Amino acid sequence: STENYTDELTPHMKFKGGRPFKPGDTYQHLKRLRTRMRSSVCITPNPKYLDYVLETLSLTKANAAPTPGAPTHRNQMDQGEPLPPDGITMYRSCVGALLYYVQDREDCQYAVSVPCGQMQAPTGVALAALKPAARHLPAPRDAAVVRNAPHTRPAPTRAAPCRSPPPPQPPAASPRAP
Repeated sequence: STENYTDELTPHMKFKGGRPFKPGDTYQHLKRLRTRMRSSVCITPNPKYLDYVLETLSLTKANAAPTPGAPTHRNQMDQGEPLPPDGITMYRSCVGALLYYVQDREDCQYAVSVPCGQMQAPTGVALAALKPAARHLPAPRDAAVVRNAPHTRPAPTRAAPCRSPPPPQPPAASPRAP
C-alpha cells in the first residue's frame, strides 16, 4: 500500500504533503488548482492571479468585456508616452500574473500575448490595451481543462467546467385526451 511505501522511503527522503488525493480533493500544483476526479484531474486557473490584476488596475467593479480589446490598441501599443518607473513595474507584474492565469485558457492566451510584446518599454497605450484584456478574462471563471488518466480515452482539447452534470429530469407528462 502507499503508506508502507512512504514509511520505507521516509528515512531516505524528505516528504512534503500528506495523504494521497482522493476524488473531490482540490490542491494547488504549478500555480494552478487541480481537482482530483475518479479517473481524471480537472485543472483550473488559480483565481488569485486574476483578482490581483483586477485590483491593481482598479477594475474589480468593472463589467466583463465581451472581447479582449480593440484592434486600434494592438496596432498602436508602441506609440505614446512611456510609463513612469512605478507604472512599468505595475504593468510587468500584471502581465506576469495574467500569464500564470491563462496557462490552460486557450481562449485567452492571445489576448495576454499581445501585452507581453511591450514588457521591455510599456507605454500608456499598452496599459490602456491591458485593461480590456484583463476585463475579458473573468467571464467563464469555472472553465478548466480535464486531463484523463492514461488508461482512459484522450482528454478534450477545449475548456470544460469542473462540475458534475445536472441530474436527469423526469419526462414531462403528456396531456390527456378528453
